[in-house]
Order: sequence, then C-alpha cells, then structure tokens
Amino acid sequence: LDDVNSYFYGYAIANNEIIRQENYSPECKLDGTGAYVALNVDEDSISIYQDYLGSYGLYLYRDGDYFAISNSFLMLVEYLSKSNRTFSINQDYANYYLSAAISSLVPDETLVQEIKMLKHNFIVHITKSGKSISFEKIDYGEGSFSLDSRQGIEILDKWYYKWVEVFRSILKSNHLTFDLSGGFDSRVIAALWLSSNMNLDNLTINSSNHNKRFDEDFEIASSIADHFNFKLNQNYKRKKTPCELNNSINIPLYVKFGFHKKRYFPVYLNDDVHYRVSGHCGGTIRNYPNIPVDEYVGEIIDRSKDYDKKVELSTRRLFDKKIAELSEFYGMDKDSRRLSSILYRESRNRHHFGKAFVEAYLKNWVTLAPLSDSLLSKLRITTDKCKDDLLIITLIFVRFCPELLNFKVEGGREFKSDTIEFAKGLNEKYPLEAKELKFVEMTADDEDIVNDKAILSYGQHALLFKDIFMSKNFIKDFEKYFSKRAYNFIRKTIYKDPHYLEDVHSSIDILKVNEYV
Repeated sequence: LDDVNSYFYGYAIANNEIIRQENYSPECKLDGTGAYVALNVDEDSISIYQDYLGSYGLYLYRDGDYFAISNSFLMLVEYLSKSNRTFSINQDYANYYLSAAISSLVPDETLVQEIKMLKHNFIVHITKSGKSISFEKIDYGEGSFSLDSRQGIEILDKWYYKWVEVFRSILKSNHLTFDLSGGFDSRVIAALWLSSNMNLDNLTINSSNHNKRFDEDFEIASSIADHFNFKLNQNYKRKKTPCELNNSINIPLYVKFGFHKKRYFPVYLNDDVHYRVSGHCGGTIRNYPNIPVDEYVGEIIDRSKDYDKKVELSTRRLFDKKIAELSEFYGMDKDSRRLSSILYRESRNRHHFGKAFVEAYLKNWVTLAPLSDSLLSKLRITTDKCKDDLLIITLIFVRFCPELLNFKVEGGREFKSDTIEFAKGLNEKYPLEAKELKFVEMTADDEDIVNDKAILSYGQHALLFKDIFMSKNFIKDFEKYFSKRAYNFIRKTIYKDPHYLEDVHSSIDILKVNEYV
C-alpha cells in the first residue's frame, strides 16, 4: 500500500474540459462523466473513484483479512495465481457466460467465486496503517425529478449546454466524429450538434451504408443530411501506427475478459487522441426493455437451452438469485418492468458500452456518450400525465431541435402526437433561456496518415482463435467442463456465420480461468 501513487486511468469531463492523467489533479470536480478510475493517495489513505457506469470495473478479491483490488479482472486473476492465492471457478456464472449474448447481463458476478465486481456507485477507501478497506455509496439521485417540474427542466437544460460546450471546446483544436442512424438515440445526439452553431463541414458524421441490414438507417440519415446540408461518411486523415500482435490481442482481452464476448482487435493505433460521440446507453432514457423482469430473464434462459441442460440450470439459478437481490435492494416487486431496466442499466450499460469505451480509449479514441450522463438519470422517464417512455426524447427534440421530429424512425417506430403536444406544453411553461453561441470551426491542420503498412490484417485474429477452438487439445479440455452438445452447437454457429466468434471467445475465457484455478 505504501508503494501506491496517485494516478488517473482513462478520461473524464470537468468544466467542459477533457481530463486525462496529464491534467488531472485531486481538486478536479468529477461528476461521473467519462470512463475512468482515479486513485487519490494521502499520507495514510487511498481513495478510488470510478465513472458513473463503472466502465473499467473495480474487482475485489477477499480471503480473510487479505484483500486485493484491480481495474482489470484478468490482471487480478494473473496476480493471484502468481501469489499462490486460493480461488475457485464460479461455475454458475461460467455456464451462463458461455451462452450469454455478446455481454453479461449480471451486475456483479465474475468467473472467480472469490472476486466480486463492485457496484458502479461505490467509492473505495483504504487505510494504509490499518490495512482495511471500506466503501462509500454515491447517491446519484436517479429518478428524483419529474420532467414537468422546474427543477427537472433545469437539469435537462444543464445537460444540454454542458455537452454543447464540450463539443464546441473540442472542435477548436480536434476532430469530432458522430454516428447517425435512423433510430432514436443517435438522433438525440444530433439534436445537440445541429444546434451547437459549429461548422458542420468540420465534423465527420458516419452512417452505415455497407450492409443491407442498415439500408433504412442510411436512407433516414441521408434525408436528415440533405435537410440540414451536411455530408455523410466523409473521410478524414489520421496519423496511425501499426499495432503489434501482442498489443492487439491484449487491449480487448484485459478490458473485456469474462464479461464481453465481442473483441475488436486493432490493426492500427492512433498517434493522437480522436473524439467519437455516440448514442450509446440510450435504452436507459427509454425505459428499455420495458417488459416484466420474468419475461426479460426468460429470453436469456431460452437462449441457454440451446447449449445443454447444465448451462440452462446454471442460468436459471444465477438469475433467480440476482433478481431477488435487485428486488430487495431497490424495494421493488419481482414482476416490475422497472426492475428489467435497472438490470439492463447495471449490467448491459456497464459491460457492453462501458467496456467498449475503455477498449476504444486504449486505441486513443475518446468516446463521449451524453446519454450515459448521470444528470439525465436524475429525471423520471414519464410523468403522471404522460406515460409515454419516449417523453424525454420527444422533449429534447421539441426544446432544442424540433425539425428532427419530422423524419421517420427506423423499424416503423414513431413519435406520438399526444406526447409531442405534452412536450410543447412543457416547453411553453418553462421556456428555454437560450445562450448566444458564436460560430465555431476547427483551426487545427489535418495530419497526413502514416504510410507504414499494417503488421496485421483484419480477420487474422479470427483465424487464430478459430484454430484454438478447433484444436484437439481444446476440445478435450472443453469437454471436461461442458458437453459435446454445447461444443457442437458453438461449432455450428461458426459454420453458419464465420464472423460470429463470441462463443469462441467466452469458451477460451472460461478455460483460461480454469487453468489459473
């Protein structure tokens, strides 16, 4: 403990500025925005803070009075193994994780029984002299304010201007990339940048146009682009360095191992930081998935049945336990639809989106996700007079960029006329105090891309991990813990879709932990 120094991992936003290790100080007022772990060390104490999602994760091992904590689950397991510490496989979680869809929907379990993931709203306090650890819970005030109150509207406006100023500040010296699809979430982000009085020619606005599955998304994005007079999918130059194989594998592995089955192995790393703004975590302001928790968990269990009976039974046991814990912790009925959205928020948002933010950061991409901001979480999604789960989104458009309501939404979804009228009434009752925003454009010159050829090619990693999975030694080890049926099911999915390697990665993760155990 005496060797631990103050350090800041990742990035945060404070006073409209991006905070990283080089400009961090303990005096920075962090509000949970970003993807970070901050260690503040005093004479006899260490305090560890994390962002609102808990993107890295804080993983705690306990063995009597001994404790060890890390912001990487895999690094902690490796450390414990070298230290000859006792630990065991969490078999129910391992069985579930094999069949999980892309990322885990369990808030705190890990592949090791003795390692727990701390809650996203915990601060850790360690006393050096006493060698003791304690936890402080942050109250983010989730769902505290109604949208039809002055305080609720003030929070919404504060959120809006916070992000507008962040975008404008970054654009003065850096490039900004945005996503735009035909859905709700990226359009909410578009309401921010379209009303920020920035030079749209300086922005890169990406929309998928290389896959038939996204035809409707691209059609809608194109109609928005035509209306607001900006171009989609413009290329811009980035100075990049080819990535070594070891680094390429380790970046996603040390971030996602045991929680997220989709791995993006980089071929290049950015020399300079680049900023991407996404609509990630939008489900939380739409009350997603908005179905009873039994139904939501039922879909997870149905998926597990395809593997084998043991996987199904473990998945049932695990989610029975987790739903009971969440129900007791939040004082909610086990059939509550709200419990489904809490489960989604505390697992999917964290494991799927948060870990993707960290993975991207290690490739020198800073991902900004305004919909994951704890400010928005303070607002109740509906009001007594308007029960529509799209109320917040509708109000954002009405208040900040009403023209975006005129375009259709992908998948036949729509904004309800009653909700639009209710939002207009709120907007008239609490009019926006508009700030004057001077025109902003990028002044930095584009860098020329490095001409060095990539050491690796995209798809090379897929062959590497497929070869491991198909090897006789791996099959022999796999069938010590799982059935031949489970192996054959995964193998068939690879034959159907050679790019689907999620179950291959989870299989390797589980067997690797078994090896450490």
